[in-house]
Amino acid sequence: MFRDKVIEYVQKDRRRSMEIPELEETIYFTPTTVPEMEKIMILCRGGASAKDFHIHTIIEKVEDSEGRKVFTIEDIPYLEKMDWAIITRISNEIHRVMSLSEIKKN
Repeated sequence: MFRDKVIEYVQKDRRRSMEIPELEETIYFTPTTVPEMEKIMILCRGGASAKDFHIHTIIEKVEDSEGRKVFTIEDIPYLEKMDWAIITRISNEIHRVMSLSEIKKN
């Protein structure tokens, strides 16, 4: 039944990782949930800018290998000085929609 599959899916560990070669680091995150997306949109004033959306996504979602958040609101000035390509690549990977075959594999 579809409901059972939804429950099983959301209870799985869906944590993913991403290499950031420019920084020689690996970051970790889970896919964005509906409440998390709502929080990100509120933090960036309803999508005031693409910059705010991507930066707040990183603040809310990026974790270290132990599952601790890496950034806080106080880090916004540093994130704003990062290369746009890196910021958008991280945020886009966090929000990337996985294909059905990827979901089945995981």
